[in-house]
Amino acid sequence: MILKERVYELTIGNYKTGNGILLRSDGTDPETGLFTYGSQLVFSFTRDSDNARTPNSGEIAVYNVSREHLKLVDGDFTELSLSVGYASNGPRLMVKGNVIEMSTRKNGADRVTTFKVGEAYSALNHKRVKGIISAGKKVEDCIDFIRAAMDGDVSKGSYRGEGLQKTINSGVSLHGTPREQLTRLCKANDLEWNISGGVLNVTGKNMPSSKNTQNAIVLNENTGLLDVPYFTSAEGKKLPKDKTRKRGVHFTALLNPDLLPGAIVKIEDPDISGFFRINTAQFAGNYRGDSWYVDCFCSEITAEELV
Repeated sequence: MILKERVYELTIGNYKTGNGILLRSDGTDPETGLFTYGSQLVFSFTRDSDNARTPNSGEIAVYNVSREHLKLVDGDFTELSLSVGYASNGPRLMVKGNVIEMSTRKNGADRVTTFKVGEAYSALNHKRVKGIISAGKKVEDCIDFIRAAMDGDVSKGSYRGEGLQKTINSGVSLHGTPREQLTRLCKANDLEWNISGGVLNVTGKNMPSSKNTQNAIVLNENTGLLDVPYFTSAEGKKLPKDKTRKRGVHFTALLNPDLLPGAIVKIEDPDISGFFRINTAQFAGNYRGDSWYVDCFCSEITAEELV
């Protein structure tokens, strides 16, 4: 993949019904080929993704959007999706969620509108889970029951971890919001959950979302690795003498929406090489500026974890 010529697609609301806007780097509607909006637009974004702090969040700042367009997206928990990437393979989904706050301010001669987004915010916080999981079922069945309560807003991703296969010895009552019940259930069974791009992933703590290293993202100086990766502590609460304590690695790379928590990355560097599991990813970009990168914090993967 050639990491040149940035591209993006930003959708706020439902532009197909006239109740939203579509902003694209090439300024056209992909279905009709007609001019839409956005090729000359300046915008920036940040996005935090962390298995230990769910749900994920993002912030998109758009410069000089017309007042007429802003009226189209001024509603409660408007849906927003942002895809970014490069001309060689097109924009890839990075943020999909609900606008939880919208504000406009002056910055010199510019009007800057900022959209704060919570991934699957409405599905996690406004839907209700209500039911009892009978004895004999597994924790995974409970997770699927919670996901079903989100009415199709969230699809099933990778499920891995011994905690998912635990048998329910007596009935489990699930009452509350999906966010509350996912957090409670995963905490009790040493699991982590994460929603990225409308997909729910559940893994054991510090476990990669897949054992398949063949699909690992390879990072070196030719594939987007920036600066020099360095070792750090992956688990600061564990004492240095603790044999279960893992080393961590921090790296910065050109923006790649696939570098998400739980994913396996292969680092190829003269000082550091091997497979690592991404724990956190912080994305930042400016379509007309210099930034277009991701900062990742990873933990070392042992050979036993890939068996």
